[in-house]
Amino acid sequence: MDESAVSRWVPSTGREAKRRATMLKIAACAQELTLAHGLDGFTMDDLAVEVGVSRRTLFNYFGGKVEAVLGATPEAPADLIATFRAGGPSGDLVADVAGLAEALVFAGDFSRAEIARARQVINSDPRLLGASYENFRAVIGHYVEEIRIREGDAFDPTRAEIVIRLLGALFDLALDNFLAHPDSRPLAEEYADLVQRTRALFADPSH
Repeated sequence: MDESAVSRWVPSTGREAKRRATMLKIAACAQELTLAHGLDGFTMDDLAVEVGVSRRTLFNYFGGKVEAVLGATPEAPADLIATFRAGGPSGDLVADVAGLAEALVFAGDFSRAEIARARQVINSDPRLLGASYENFRAVIGHYVEEIRIREGDAFDPTRAEIVIRLLGALFDLALDNFLAHPDSRPLAEEYADLVQRTRALFADPSH
């Protein structure tokens, strides 16, 4: 496991930085073991040895192999959530949700190889695919609630879910484009461009 690949996308100091770095290393090792042996081809003890931690430490981070392979669900910083709830940073709901999604997904600056590995692993086993979908549903529910807090109880929750699901679909397309073209622009730029083009399309369907 390349330690620099872990350290570059977590805070450099503090207890939380160390915890996040360990979680990222566990997920990377779990994915590599899954690709090499299949989800049933290794144990949590094997994973602990690969990571270089005790079995007890491993379970302090993840409840089982599926959770370890998928890794931790990203969380937005409290100040970013506070700004969003207050109607910022731009005042445009779609733009602000897109910005929140971008901060969640792209803060890690994952390499093309890391993204390809994660997608390959998730698609390698129906249990991982199903768990990934359930995680996505949980994220949808969480951020629908954040939109409700921002916009008020009268805001239609279906509209909020449409926004989040649409942005999720655009992210998936950005991943496809990013992985299919080795010399393409960074993933964050690909995603931002797709969001902009989609908004333009809905504003003027003739184009």
